[in-house]
Amino acid sequence: MAYIATTYVNPDTDGVAGCVALRELSRELGFRERLTVILDGTINSETHALFALAGLELPSIGMAALPQGVIAVALVDTHHLSQLPTWVAPALVKVIFDHHSHGDTNFFPAATIVNEKVGAACTLIAERYFEAGSQISPATATALQGGILSNTLDFVAPSTTERDRAAFARLDEMTGRGAELRQVLREERAAFINGTTSDILSSDVKVFRDSTTTIGMSQVEAPGASLIIQRDDFWESYDRESARLGLDILVVNLADLTASMSVIAVSDRRWQQRLNLEYRLVFDGGLAWTSELFLRKSHLVPLLTHKDDGR
Repeated sequence: MAYIATTYVNPDTDGVAGCVALRELSRELGFRERLTVILDGTINSETHALFALAGLELPSIGMAALPQGVIAVALVDTHHLSQLPTWVAPALVKVIFDHHSHGDTNFFPAATIVNEKVGAACTLIAERYFEAGSQISPATATALQGGILSNTLDFVAPSTTERDRAAFARLDEMTGRGAELRQVLREERAAFINGTTSDILSSDVKVFRDSTTTIGMSQVEAPGASLIIQRDDFWESYDRESARLGLDILVVNLADLTASMSVIAVSDRRWQQRLNLEYRLVFDGGLAWTSELFLRKSHLVPLLTHKDDGR
């Protein structure tokens, strides 16, 4: 296990699929041996469904410390120190594929960083396959397609680009499973929204820290996501999640794929004011309704100040 690929704690489908896809690119990326994928946290149901469809085994979860003999690490879908497993040593990171702003670039001096404005990290990895002329196994191609579909919300997310659509289409020429993938992921999102409020709010949270403030950003992407605010236990679950993670501020983005809009929930008045100034959102009881789909990556993370994100 000299070479490891990983992503942020509690990864989404894009991060997991991207890590697994890097295994077949190990040599092209300069690793002498095949990458071993090690993840941390919980893998969501959508990712489980994708890997079952692709016929892939899910990677190992959890590691208390970096094993002896590891000499290089590849990161996918993040380059934020506060989001990484505790065992990741930044000095060992050699390659990063990401598409998020406000990363801790300076902390990875040995890394080649590919960080571009596309809808999914899997798009960047698929493009690397195409550029290298490397053969992609059907299972890996299916996983990459699933990562792209998931992170672009089936190409309706505002961060979607033509590169995402082109990469998906080219992969579909290899697999022919695009329609099947769409159906499976849609069913998973619809089923997910029927879970408990606490499970829903805790399913996808990214944490940003500096010396004084810890900010969590929870994102829920599902048909009917905005209706969660009508649940009697919404704010109780909100407070419980904030306390569980030791947060000073929790921002929740309920991205409703049916209504093509979001509801933003945040009890902190400073962040309410920040969102009002930037997007003219009007908060009532800690809630604000948007006129379009909001995403954490494109609408919330860019509002982090240097003090907020630790840079």
